[in-house]
Amino acid sequence: MTVQIRVIKSEWHQVEKRYELLITRYELDEIYPESSEEENDQLWQQLIDNDFDFDELRYDAELQEVYLDWDWLDEDDWWTDRKGGYEVTYSVEEYTPPKTDKDIIQDLRNEVNSLREQLGLEPEYDTRDLNLRLDDLKAEFDKLMDEEEDEEEWVEVGSEEWTEEMAAAAKAEDDKPTKK
Repeated sequence: MTVQIRVIKSEWHQVEKRYELLITRYELDEIYPESSEEENDQLWQQLIDNDFDFDELRYDAELQEVYLDWDWLDEDDWWTDRKGGYEVTYSVEEYTPPKTDKDIIQDLRNEVNSLREQLGLEPEYDTRDLNLRLDDLKAEFDKLMDEEEDEEEWVEVGSEEWTEEMAAAAKAEDDKPTKK
């Protein structure tokens, strides 16, 4: 598996998001039902002149359970993208690569062994490092191959070295009745 690091590039932009609120005089009267018509006329004029705190209007509307919906107007204006001048920073984050199937199986085997040990049983899986396990398997294979070679006897054509089994097999073949 290739080791990786994760580098994050952050661009710090300024953006203008534009929303619109369409409000009617009727809604204004619902937001301020205790105000007189003249007071609401003055308030209406303040809204027209942009001389009123819209956060206060929104808060007052919520108190009266009048819900004002802000609608998104158009595309966001990422003006620093067009004009440049945005700040760029880089950071290296701790990166943990996703687990492979082999890692997941290894974790499960470790967990099974841990549970078996808690129950007083022998571990079921060999969870040593794969290279150690492979070396042990190779050594066991070589040992078995050596033992097999020791048990075999090779006979060359014309050789007089016969094993007892070979002699018995040859005698049995000779003793078979032949068809006439």
